Amino acid sequence: MGQKSEKIIPQDLKILLICLSDRWGSIEQKVLFDACHVRDIGGSPVILCRQNTQIDNRAESNDIRRVYIAKGKITKSLGFNFLKELRPFIYEHQFDAIHLYSIKIIWPTALLLKRNKSTALFCTLNHKLHKRYMSFFEKWLLKRVDKVFTFSLDMAQYYKETFAINNRKVSTIGLGAVEYNKEVVIKNKNVLCAYINHRKEVYKIEMVVQLFRDLKKQAQGEYEELILKIYIGKKIIKSKDAKKVITALEHELYQGDIFILEYNQWNPEVGLMISIADGEPLSSFEMTHLFNNIPVLFPRTVGRQALLYNYGKIGDSYALDDLREARSKLYYILKYYENYEKVLNKRKESMVEDHGEDKYIERLSTHYERIISLRRRHAAKSKLRRVKLLR
Repeated sequence: MGQKSEKIIPQDLKILLICLSDRWGSIEQKVLFDACHVRDIGGSPVILCRQNTQIDNRAESNDIRRVYIAKGKITKSLGFNFLKELRPFIYEHQFDAIHLYSIKIIWPTALLLKRNKSTALFCTLNHKLHKRYMSFFEKWLLKRVDKVFTFSLDMAQYYKETFAINNRKVSTIGLGAVEYNKEVVIKNKNVLCAYINHRKEVYKIEMVVQLFRDLKKQAQGEYEELILKIYIGKKIIKSKDAKKVITALEHELYQGDIFILEYNQWNPEVGLMISIADGEPLSSFEMTHLFNNIPVLFPRTVGRQALLYNYGKIGDSYALDDLREARSKLYYILKYYENYEKVLNKRKESMVEDHGEDKYIERLSTHYERIISLRRRHAAKSKLRRVKLLR
């Protein structure tokens, strides 16, 4: 008979989550969500992040421990200096698992763990990659990764074709998006919303405003009551770039139908979301709106096209640099709004099954427990072999 896996006791779990991003997109939200889940089941999560980023601030408000690496050690390539800082911290704390949220962090972390067989290594990815990782050295490092998590089957297939990694190591766990109570959501067809979650995206404010103005002009009085709310992160709205763009648009804001607001939490009054997050293949912001029967105008990516193919007319897509197409699609959604609502109602159950919060937790917990158990058992066997050799 085979040896049984060691039972995981949640209170024993020490997990390091590494994310050096200063955005607040789907990946960054998952870092905080995963850390809170580990904490809630009795484990000890630690987030390694940049100081004073949105992840840092939100983790602090959720009482999650953070550690920082000096800013000078974080370069685009995450080279030797980063490796030198990370190594003593990992070996001092003896984590049960390390969970990464960027392709760049895989290489130094996998290298550090090559001789450490007891620590499980997970990675969640939701990025567009600019090359295929098939070199001998990349293959060698990817062997140390226990599991790559993706948000959709299409993205899983994409990473299987891009990485030299065993296909069984790539798993889909969904977006883990939140479904709000009906009492929280105030459906208002006349309210459009957009979100800015990074300083480099503030220039898109002008694009959204122009889209809104063009739509009203084309509609010729049909949508006079329509308003636009653009939500910007607390730190981003105070940046020089954002202030410059907002100042240039002051003449538009005076008309009283466009509002630029600080984003703190879910916007309860909304009828349609205009997404501009083309930097990520899928977005949990978008899925949360869909769960609440709110259509979304997506920037076109492979992941989003797959959503439309799988679930039907839950929204529509556009090329981010094609304002005419975006205006046409937006007008069409508003004109046939009730049809989109019907499809969203019909497909809601399957969307929640694929991308809901509860299913995400269930899948993540299953992978954590199975792989950490295997790593512990493997480490115990290795230790036993070494003891026998010493005898």
